Amino acid sequence: MRTGKPMLVTCKQLSEILDVEYLQASSILKVLTTKGIATESSTIKQKNRGRPTIVYEVPDITSINLLEGRITGDG
Repeated sequence: MRTGKPMLVTCKQLSEILDVEYLQASSILKVLTTKGIATESSTIKQKNRGRPTIVYEVPDITSINLLEGRITGDG
């Protein structure tokens, strides 16, 4: 669904959206963050222990051009 706005998504949510394993979603978000396409928006503190959940701001449409080695976000 094209909204023209950035999405706020956690790693777990992205894994469910793309129907991939959590580790794969984490890798995708790491690449998008490294390339400046996604940014860390906020964190959600867990009730018990452990790391807080990171919420990422990601364009709703992201393109990967393998021929040119380019990743772009259109949101």
